[in-house]
Amino acid sequence: MSLSIPSPTGRRVAGRSASHGFTLIELLIVIAIILILIAIALPNFLEAQERARVARGKAHLRGMETAVFSFMTQYGFLYSDYNDPFLVKLKTRNRGSGNPNLPCTVDAPNPPSNGGLSFETGEFQKNFYAPSVHCPLTTPVKFIDSASTVDPWSDGTVPVGFDSRYIQFGGGGDNPKGIVYSAYFVSGPDRRAGDWVRGNGVVDWGGDGCMDGLPYSPTNGTTSRGELWVVMGDWAQLVTTLELPCGSAKREYGIQKTY
Repeated sequence: MSLSIPSPTGRRVAGRSASHGFTLIELLIVIAIILILIAIALPNFLEAQERARVARGKAHLRGMETAVFSFMTQYGFLYSDYNDPFLVKLKTRNRGSGNPNLPCTVDAPNPPSNGGLSFETGEFQKNFYAPSVHCPLTTPVKFIDSASTVDPWSDGTVPVGFDSRYIQFGGGGDNPKGIVYSAYFVSGPDRRAGDWVRGNGVVDWGGDGCMDGLPYSPTNGTTSRGELWVVMGDWAQLVTTLELPCGSAKREYGIQKTY
């Protein structure tokens, strides 16, 4: 049976249903509502992602701290970065193997890319973020999984930043125990690697007139500038024995941990 529907002219038109689809205005209203919901939800989603990366960065630093303590317990010293004297690198990175490439390299390899982070210079990246810089923690003894030594804000190719401080206490400059501290950094939500460098901070954390590194704080905003770090070593000794103007660990970074 066909239906008759009144037409605008008053005639009845056979075969047309009384129901009809959305009008253009109705569709535009629906689209506008969807866009508003996306605008509200997207920032919260992105912020949640950053908070998750912050949590992962802190977890990586805690893992590094545990691994370095285990390394120190086994070998009796810290391992060096690529800036320390050759013999110190040979003794701490290769445990006196005599081979500058086994089990870990002594000379810094060139990074394949910036890995999604920004660095002050390419040389800065090579010195403190070179691939395999944490090889002593994973080879031949696996103190930590290599995936936990990566900066979570990078694309997976940039390791946790690493800076060691060697002090020659006499002798030939090859005493592995001359490495008095080592510091580890993750870039933070701004993806800027290097804010740990002395002078980037705006607070005199050490109380000695020296501007320290810039720590990340979520109270300044989830994506605010700053880095997360941990400093390993004899903290009490660093404060009392290193009389380098703004150069000891406490003066350089101001605070030992940012988590």
